[in-house]
Amino acid sequence: MPATAAEQAYELLKEKIITTRLKPGTMIEEAVLVNDLGLGRTPVREALKRLEAERLVVVLPRRGMYVAEVTLAELRELEEVRIPLETLSARLAVQRITPSQLDELERLLVDVSSLPPNDGSASERSLEMDRRLHELVWRASNNSLLEVECARLFNLSLRMWYMLVDRLEPSDLHEEVFGEILAAAKDKDEQRAEDAILKHILLFGDSIRRHL
Repeated sequence: MPATAAEQAYELLKEKIITTRLKPGTMIEEAVLVNDLGLGRTPVREALKRLEAERLVVVLPRRGMYVAEVTLAELRELEEVRIPLETLSARLAVQRITPSQLDELERLLVDVSSLPPNDGSASERSLEMDRRLHELVWRASNNSLLEVECARLFNLSLRMWYMLVDRLEPSDLHEEVFGEILAAAKDKDEQRAEDAILKHILLFGDSIRRHL
């Protein structure tokens, strides 16, 4: 089924915010967005309401609508919620991952290992690869509610990466965790998968705090 205009507006705006093409703190002007996206005012307005509910957009009384700022307080809150959900996702993925998903994970890990060094900063390609790896783990959990919530929270985290992309090292992404998850899935070792994703999230937080 083709995406509705509101869905198109939502996806386009969400990507602009996550990748910081719309930077934190930027004032949002509906008329400008309507013109930039080539979509009507109503779908843009509906998209902005969804993004506000997802904490990517904030409305300040008597001031207007803005792209949400990124703060260390938000990082702490994200860790507190992501850790139980992501570790659950990893545990379920180990239980339920299909042979085709195992193959897909192996191929993604090969792609990650072949990424060239990029003069000391974390590249957008590395960030996109990290997103694909997480998405595969969520899908492998075979729990659509968990997948949706993990993705929503991950988007808030990913925006932090993009905001600091010029300062982060490729090693800050700690992609070795997905090799641990692959090994855990092959051995049906749920605890190893949980430990790996926990380490990944905590190291992510350490890297962001160091650079923010």
